[in-house]
Amino acid sequence: MSPVGVPDASLERAGPCPVCAGTGRRRAYEGLRDTLGGAPGSWSFDRCEECGLLVLDPRYTPAEIGRAYDEYDHHLAPPQAEPPRGAGARWGEVVTRAYRRHVYGYPDGLPGWLRSVARLAVPYPEGAEAVGFSVMYLPHRPGGELLDVGCGGGAQLVQMRALGWRVMGVDPDARAVDAATRIHGLDVRRGTLEQQRFPSGRFDAVVLSHTIEHVHAPEALLRECGRVLKPGGRLVVVTPNVESLGHRRLGTAWIGLQPPRHLYLFTCATLRRLAESAGLRVVSVRSSVRNAEFAWLLGRGVLTQWPRPGQRPPGGWAGVRARAFQLAEWALTLVGREAGEEIVLLATRP
Repeated sequence: MSPVGVPDASLERAGPCPVCAGTGRRRAYEGLRDTLGGAPGSWSFDRCEECGLLVLDPRYTPAEIGRAYDEYDHHLAPPQAEPPRGAGARWGEVVTRAYRRHVYGYPDGLPGWLRSVARLAVPYPEGAEAVGFSVMYLPHRPGGELLDVGCGGGAQLVQMRALGWRVMGVDPDARAVDAATRIHGLDVRRGTLEQQRFPSGRFDAVVLSHTIEHVHAPEALLRECGRVLKPGGRLVVVTPNVESLGHRRLGTAWIGLQPPRHLYLFTCATLRRLAESAGLRVVSVRSSVRNAEFAWLLGRGVLTQWPRPGQRPPGGWAGVRARAFQLAEWALTLVGREAGEEIVLLATRP
């Protein structure tokens, strides 16, 4: 059973599909290496023959999964890229604030005429998607209580706190919890969501940003998210999309695979089905082209590390090709293809 370089005692078989309970799978990839985190071993993904879920098998046990993160520090809130300066950067901030108010209702402090002009200037597709992700697709709710599950070093919580949310996080990594509490002064608890024993109906919003693909029991996690939400509260799930153009074009070089940390990789249909099985009411599920440029650059070897927050793609021919790839991906989404790099699911507690 053991992948090369990993003891059998650290591993387990994946078992039945968590979406459809099917046991029939066919090999999709084998011999994959961890190109971002340097974890040992070569790994395999199978595809569920009934629903199409991509499953890492074998995988680390829950007790041993921390080994997959020993050299992986992307989740520790790396330093921000040097902020751009000058008139262009100031105008970009005005456009972001105006669009954020127009779509999500957050105050922007702008005069009406400037707001009207600026919100029409948001660059598509990456600008609109980046603004949506920056507020986790949540409308303005002054004083609302938000929980980020798998929050890492707390970069997203800092942003949401600045926008008026009361924020809290959960993460199993002690280094991430230390960074979030010591550097940012956030209330972040170590462990799993289930271990926190939050009271039912506590939170106005729960966020799972690139978290669900890392957990051994994704339906149980979604069910617990629903339990701690207030009735009508909003759950936001963002995760890599197996049906993305990047996956189809880049194959084993697609950054969404990331063995051995990614245990399950979803389509829009499988994520919807899982959320509904967990008792949630799905409001919408779609794919997003956010980060498509970086998926292309990483897959083609132009970049070797995940970009820092705020980092822009390089210039030159590589940047042009990455931008063209993102636009092609966006064009497919406009004609009904779920080709974006990420899935964005919005659901509520009934």
